[in-house]
Amino acid sequence: MKKFLSLTLSVFMIISAVFGTNAVVFADDRIECGDKGGNVVANYNAANHTLTLKGSGAMQDYTVSLWAGDVDITDIIIENGITHIGNSAFAAMHKLENISIPSTVKSIGKNAFSGSIWLKSVNLPASVETIGAGAFRTTGVVFNGVFVDKNNKSFTDVNGMLLDKNKETLYLIPSAGSTVVLEIPDTVKTIVDKAAVNCVNLKEVVIPESVTVLGDEVFTGEKSAVEKITILNPKLSLPEQLTLVTDTEKLTIAGYDNSTAQKYAKALNISFEVIDKQCKHIFDNGKVTKKANCKATGIKTYTCSLCGETKTETIAKTGHTYKNVVTKATLSKNGKIENKCTVCGKISKTTTINYAKTIKLNRNVITTNGTVQRPTVTVTDSKGKALTYKKDFTVTYSNFNSKNVGRYTVTVKLIGNYSGTKTFPYYINPKPTEFVPSNKGGFKAISRGFTIKWNKQASQTTGYQIQYATKRDFSNAATITIANPNTTSYTSKGRAGNTRYYVRVRTYKKIGNGTFYSNWNSGVKSVVTLR
Repeated sequence: MKKFLSLTLSVFMIISAVFGTNAVVFADDRIECGDKGGNVVANYNAANHTLTLKGSGAMQDYTVSLWAGDVDITDIIIENGITHIGNSAFAAMHKLENISIPSTVKSIGKNAFSGSIWLKSVNLPASVETIGAGAFRTTGVVFNGVFVDKNNKSFTDVNGMLLDKNKETLYLIPSAGSTVVLEIPDTVKTIVDKAAVNCVNLKEVVIPESVTVLGDEVFTGEKSAVEKITILNPKLSLPEQLTLVTDTEKLTIAGYDNSTAQKYAKALNISFEVIDKQCKHIFDNGKVTKKANCKATGIKTYTCSLCGETKTETIAKTGHTYKNVVTKATLSKNGKIENKCTVCGKISKTTTINYAKTIKLNRNVITTNGTVQRPTVTVTDSKGKALTYKKDFTVTYSNFNSKNVGRYTVTVKLIGNYSGTKTFPYYINPKPTEFVPSNKGGFKAISRGFTIKWNKQASQTTGYQIQYATKRDFSNAATITIANPNTTSYTSKGRAGNTRYYVRVRTYKKIGNGTFYSNWNSGVKSVVTLR
């Protein structure tokens, strides 16, 4: 039985012996640890076992950490402003559990956190651009890995494994976690030295064919549980120390016949398993190749990472996948909402949408007042329920500057659960006029006629229209048009003598082929002609 002792473990034992628990005496002392112009200060809080680094710029590089050994530091907080974590800055800190790295850190020195036995995990911010060799290498058995911010442009992670952004270089495999069979991404080309240390749960490792460079002592550590390493690149050049385990008799290397892996195993007297058609399959987590639904079962396919053989399992039918399907109501026909399965068409519920029966303007004739005026709109369904503006319908006016005399339109468009469009006209008419009072000469009887006067209304007015008749209801009335807004009087001659005539006046505005009239706001006046 061959016994191997990890060089890394030896170094940590030496550090502990040299520094021990008295390596640094803390009494909330401030320790200057800046470098290259950096202004970095460390402060230890013994009450909560926390080491806090404050300041700006680069932290100092070390050969041996100031805090190595058994100092009771469990947490390290590096505050914003620090740009570099020094070489070996926190190496061999035996009780360190948690590290907080800020978004200002751009580089992490080599061996910065190596040998931290109880370190649990590391969250790597987007700012980090470079990481020194062995920065997170640990002899601990609880390390779950490095987890990289998705916006980091240099690094990424896969289940705690630290890789470059292109996933071509594998820097670190976490020592803890629930992984029993490690499947390295088939994009990886290089696995660096000592990428995994003391992987206590890891039993099997599959090294894909893409890997062309395998570092020294990749699966080292006296607590390493690796029992099988499958190498799929038949020409992979293997280092002198592929793994250090307590008992090499438990290790099996699997690979192709006549491969470099087979020669390596033979040279070191390690058990070798030939991969052939009778492959001992290592299936992946499976991929759904046919989705299940309410009508049919689905299929999940598993693929062997060694030989590519597949196996399938049935995925049970699912329940119905319901979605509301709307048939829109119109101006004359009801609509409906059906809660309908998108796969089989089963309907669980139907709701009626009552059609939009009535659309009304609050007014369609408006008298100009010099400001913008528009009618408001109400829409009700066939049951008398009011529809909601901007939810069920929109309103568009033909001219938003509708303050002048003229013809305008308003268009009502049904939306949402309704469909249809309807356009209505509305009119802005000129201001009316009034008769001048009788005591000021507004009415005067003359022989076989009469004279009338009214107030001038020249704004937005082409002229005036006068009607007179012998009957109060103005049946068979005579109509006189005066096409001058400045004219404010009219004399009628040749009428019947000693006869009562009823008179009224209004304004009008001619626009193109259209004529717009005010109301008869003048009222009706009567006058009896002289003989």
